[in-house]
Amino acid sequence: MIFLDTTYFEDVYDFFFSKITTYNQYIDLSEEDLNEELKMLLRTSLSKFIEADNIIADMDMDSFNRKLTDLEMNIISMGMVLSWITQKVNSVEQFDTVLGSKDYTIFSQANHLKELMEAQRNAESDFHYWIKRYSLQKVLKRGLK
Repeated sequence: MIFLDTTYFEDVYDFFFSKITTYNQYIDLSEEDLNEELKMLLRTSLSKFIEADNIIADMDMDSFNRKLTDLEMNIISMGMVLSWITQKVNSVEQFDTVLGSKDYTIFSQANHLKELMEAQRNAESDFHYWIKRYSLQKVLKRGLK
């Protein structure tokens, strides 16, 4: 049964996947494991999005208590990206050797970590920008009433 007055996690996951380019860690996961991994990223993001206007996630139904705006889904997915990058920065796997483009240049682990940390800072900055914009939008709507 499909409810029109709700947003399903899958809709937010689509926003998330549109923001990342590396899916390797998800390709070999079962559907159940993938769902659990994405739910953990979602929960982490929601815990940081305290400005959210009455957004409640139903983990059993894989949906929210109401229809989310595109802005809200964007913010939640940005928080998921931030959590995803943070996992990579904190992971032991990030110390693996990375091969470059066609000339197979080997990047040092320090440069790889530096790039990941820069991506993390950018994701955090983007996440906070959208939260500020969301908060401003709420204030402006209240002022117009």
